[in-house]
Amino acid sequence: MLTLIASGINLMPDRTLIIQLGIFLFVIATLQICIFGPVLRIIDKRKSATKDAQEEARRLTAESERIEKERDATFKAAILSSNAEVASKISDATKKAQELVAQSQSQAREKIEAAQVAAKKSEQESLFQANAEVMVVAKEISSRIESSSV
Repeated sequence: MLTLIASGINLMPDRTLIIQLGIFLFVIATLQICIFGPVLRIIDKRKSATKDAQEEARRLTAESERIEKERDATFKAAILSSNAEVASKISDATKKAQELVAQSQSQAREKIEAAQVAAKKSEQESLFQANAEVMVVAKEISSRIESSSV
């Protein structure tokens, strides 16, 4: 080191070093204010916007899943309700059909009974008329037999 000092190289800072340091700090401050600051703010805004968009997307995804579940539950309830309604209508229709069949059978029985009564009455009337005619014929025969024997 002594040889360096002796050769005329001065390693001690002088005022040019302070000026260079001042210029360097000025350039750094200017770059920070003019370039780095706005760029970092834009990057932060983009990060924030991206984060907000991701949160909104998550929220909307959760909301859509909730709505889809509600829709599925509503569809299932509607299907169950319609199935129950169909079963009820089928049951009602079956009961009505059974009532109509029973009513028709009852009417058919009444008509059959009425026909049987009418047939029996007609049979009795026919027998009565036949008996009456037999009696008339028997009287005639008996009167002819009496008149031929006299």
